[in-house]
Amino acid sequence: HAVRLAHVGTRLDPGGIGKGYALDRAAAVLRARGVDRALLNFGGQLLALGPPPHSTGWPVRVRNPRGEAPLATFDLARGSVATSADDERGLTIAGRRASHVVDPRSGLPSARNRGVTVFSPSGEIADAWSTALFVMEPGEALAAASREGLDALIVDAAGVGHANTPRFGAASGVVQMEISPSKSSETPKVASRP
Repeated sequence: HAVRLAHVGTRLDPGGIGKGYALDRAAAVLRARGVDRALLNFGGQLLALGPPPHSTGWPVRVRNPRGEAPLATFDLARGSVATSADDERGLTIAGRRASHVVDPRSGLPSARNRGVTVFSPSGEIADAWSTALFVMEPGEALAAASREGLDALIVDAAGVGHANTPRFGAASGVVQMEISPSKSSETPKVASRP
């Protein structure tokens, strides 16, 4: 495959899949050497090869882009979890938060969501889809995630959480959660089920 950039000064940033790709390659090397239990953490993106001894999985806390309380907690035995959010690499312009993720439809920083977390068996897939879903409306993003067989947790611009899986708080179908920016250590409660 090849990419040709038509405009001088245009750059391609593989950051939307780079960590996931690297995690998958590192996991392949470990598996080839007989490692079947490990948790890899590349800049906050995780990939588990298998659970730690005497446990169902590695404890994972999905952070709230606007608070200290985790959005979800679960055990990760195998697979990858990736998050795209506006709180780490974003910037503040005129008092408003702007994402580092650019919406390809508008050419502007995406303002639809505060954060998107995706689970997939593949690090590269989780990484790419967390970025892709970040620029979509929450309903569109959850539909795309479900269609692709991915678990997703989306915190929209208003701070409401949306999930399509029990892993992230959905008992069945899609749920919405009220996300509080409080400093409490409590996991947010499910507020309604559409």
